[in-house]
Amino acid sequence: DITSEKPANNQRITSEKPANLTNQEEIIYDFIVNNGKINLKTAENLLNVKSARAREILSNLVKKNILEKVGKTKGSFYILKTMR
Repeated sequence: DITSEKPANNQRITSEKPANLTNQEEIIYDFIVNNGKINLKTAENLLNVKSARAREILSNLVKKNILEKVGKTKGSFYILKTMR
């Protein structure tokens, strides 16, 4: 029966979405689930906000232990904490 087969590598992607997310945080979360990572510029464009606001949202997601920042300079990006 083909319909009962599920790819094993989908387990991480179908993980439960955290319940305590704001609308903008949820947009960021969904983007990372689908694309693997996000940087500041992409977050700005995705949410149509200024750099400072995008940075604040990403920082809040790190504080909530949902995202992990990789790198410290312009090339830095954010990934889901569980993806490592």
